[in-house]
Amino acid sequence: MTNEIAWIDNTYLWSDAHRMELEVFEHLGQIELFEHADSALEAVTKTVYDLIVIDPRLAPGFNYPKPRPYDYGLIGLDLVKRIRAEGQNTKTPVVVIYKGSRDRDKGHICDNVYETDFRNAGANEVISIADCMPDRFCDKIKPYLQKK
Repeated sequence: MTNEIAWIDNTYLWSDAHRMELEVFEHLGQIELFEHADSALEAVTKTVYDLIVIDPRLAPGFNYPKPRPYDYGLIGLDLVKRIRAEGQNTKTPVVVIYKGSRDRDKGHICDNVYETDFRNAGANEVISIADCMPDRFCDKIKPYLQKK
């Protein structure tokens, strides 16, 4: 049986380099990409996934409440809270990925949002992909896919 993974990250959809990078992770399962928070929320409310991967710096989309300027990290945080509160994936593992360095940024992910905010909202794991090569990233998320 193939793992169903919701990958919510607007940078993967518009960058050829990121699309190629994403191919590294396809062996983990069937990956469904979402560019905006509103389309992702609609899908995770209706469809059961084995894993949800979220980049916190999301574009809201047309039907998602807009944050204050430069607070786009709040969209990812709000999305984690909503996933935990409603729909088909309240118990599905949620992994937050961010592009900064954990050592350099001291838990600061983006804007006014910190790693502890995502953990308190219900994220199972918060991973800095700047500090983590693709094979280590896969090693970190595999245990969540094996718990089905």
